[in-house]
Amino acid sequence: MVAATQEQLKILKEEQANRQAQLTKKPKLELTLGSVPLSTFFTVPITARELTDVKATYDLYLKNSGDVTATKGILRVVIYAKDANLQSNLQVQRPYEGPDAPTHTFLIPFDYIRPGSTIPMLISILYPKGQEAFVAMFTADANEISVGTFLGNVRITPPK
Repeated sequence: MVAATQEQLKILKEEQANRQAQLTKKPKLELTLGSVPLSTFFTVPITARELTDVKATYDLYLKNSGDVTATKGILRVVIYAKDANLQSNLQVQRPYEGPDAPTHTFLIPFDYIRPGSTIPMLISILYPKGQEAFVAMFTADANEISVGTFLGNVRITPPK
């Protein structure tokens, strides 16, 4: 009887250890331009695929380098320029903003991204001619990560 109880206790401890190990696993989303990560504490000077006096286009990659799938996610792009806009090869949503908003937010939803997987995307940021330099900030949300997880900044300096 004692041996059977000890065996059951051993099984329960193993199951609990496995559950604890699963709880520590998380997705880790990273945004890169080629192999350059954008998640530094300073604004990274990166080269646009195309840079004109009214548009900057980038090839970005959203990667999950974590242990589990990120589900029901949103890539959020906040552009700190009054008259800027964003276009992408992916679906883009706009939350309501006041007519004189100094920043603009764009949401790019994704259903899931498995560990080791990458979502390639083409993003064009449009701005008026004569625009001063500005920053686009990228954050992400998913069921398994915190709201507003910082992914990086891009400083855009239109040619004069």
